[in-house]
Amino acid sequence: METESTGEYSSKRKGIEAKDYIPYVSGILWAVDKNLRYLDIEGHKLIEWGLAKEDVIGKTVQEFHQEKEDGINTQNHRLTLSKGDVSYQVAFAGTSYDCKFHYYPDREIIVGVATDITQEMKLKKQVSSQEDSLLELSAPVIPVLEHVVIVPISGPLTFERTQHMQKHIVQSVHELPHVNAVILDFSGVTEIISQGDVALQETYQALKLLGIETILTGMTPSLSKSLVEGGRTLSVDRIYSSLKVAVSVLAREG
Repeated sequence: METESTGEYSSKRKGIEAKDYIPYVSGILWAVDKNLRYLDIEGHKLIEWGLAKEDVIGKTVQEFHQEKEDGINTQNHRLTLSKGDVSYQVAFAGTSYDCKFHYYPDREIIVGVATDITQEMKLKKQVSSQEDSLLELSAPVIPVLEHVVIVPISGPLTFERTQHMQKHIVQSVHELPHVNAVILDFSGVTEIISQGDVALQETYQALKLLGIETILTGMTPSLSKSLVEGGRTLSVDRIYSSLKVAVSVLAREG
């Protein structure tokens, strides 16, 4: 930083511009022409890859990524020429990137930025794994007869939660070859929101394809009223007023 001869800060200090930050961006920023040949490239990842700008400039996207003409990077650059803006995620050199492209037709160039999202992706996988573990506790699959399991459900059912449940239930019954019926006990369900009924329909279809009967028990008057007033239905094979009644009937059927 410049100073006056008196040691005081100069009133004419040099400002920091955007280009000063570019080499330290967690990714890379580049420009290619309409023939997909690199015109310029910057970013911290160049240092990590052991590359200089001169190692990239002049090469085509296809050459730099060592991919075929229909490779994901080449294809998305070409798509940008017609769409104007394209976003996608890709893995390169062991790192995950979020890529965004924009085409400037007046200059016939594409400007792209790829941000390192490797840690973000790892975090999402960890969260997903934790959600699956919580699901096993919140909607356990409990064998009650040799051929029947019960899934007691409580709280609100959203589309996302029910989809997680579907995966858990289908996988669990698949590991129990003698099971031919699943009882979904709704005694503790408070409401079905955010298209939770749609996800329940998908659960029913998935079990049906496995040859497994879906039985619903414990539907409360308030929940039933809410579904009817909303013009929604739940697809199941049988409905019983309580879990006790359903188990009694299935036990007699053997």
